[in-house]
Amino acid sequence: MRVNPLFRWILLGVLLMLLVASVVVTTAAVASRTSTPGTSSWTRFTSALTGSDPEQSERDEVRDIGSQFMLRMLSYGPSMLDSSGQMPEYRKRVTDIITSKFEVSFNDTVGVAEQLVAQSGQSRSAEVYSTGVSAMDSDSATVLVAGTFTDSYPDPSAASSSKKSGGASASPSASASASPSASPSASPTTDPSASSDDGRVQTAPVQFRVSVSVVLVDGEWKVDDYAPVTSGTDDSTVPLTPGDGSTSGSGSGGSAGSQGGTS
Repeated sequence: MRVNPLFRWILLGVLLMLLVASVVVTTAAVASRTSTPGTSSWTRFTSALTGSDPEQSERDEVRDIGSQFMLRMLSYGPSMLDSSGQMPEYRKRVTDIITSKFEVSFNDTVGVAEQLVAQSGQSRSAEVYSTGVSAMDSDSATVLVAGTFTDSYPDPSAASSSKKSGGASASPSASASASPSASPSASPTTDPSASSDDGRVQTAPVQFRVSVSVVLVDGEWKVDDYAPVTSGTDDSTVPLTPGDGSTSGSGSGGSAGSQGGTS
């Protein structure tokens, strides 16, 4: 049976119209769900075809930087000290993911943490429980990070026993007693359930909630600043002085206290 040529042209026209309509609908759908400024229509269209989501990938990367920043800033201890009393490994871990502007204020305050660790034997570790991107554009973002940090110190009773038995003449905690901010007594409340089998006393975990500002520098996301996030009923924030248990103040603007308290 011979098909009428006119019918073929009509069928081709209908198919082309359907194809154009589907492209328009797909592009509109992708554009409506993509909120990041600076994302081209072509990128949105191709991501819809491939099933990838560049916006979500960027958000995941930004969240990871915020999490890593808090973990690195709030993790240090005597094992990082070198012969000069500094913590070069700690410095490098932090400065690797911060901007040059933020690095200036970090370098101004990191010595406080190093002195405290050297004098009192303090260690600090952190856990991040949740992260979220509260704002984001093509070259900057704000990440909310929540978690806890825990400090530990040499057990004073172990040091006393050692001294009574003719051991070392002075313990690290004793050498720090002249500075209230460096002594274990100035740290957060000791956790009664903490074990001292390793000769150290652990403090109760302290909660923190911070807003981390992240910017795009030469194609890499870097932390540019951070500040505590407080509510009307809970004042828990990250300590703003390296190593001490204080939770007051503001970490924004690269202030002296804002950086040393995290690792």
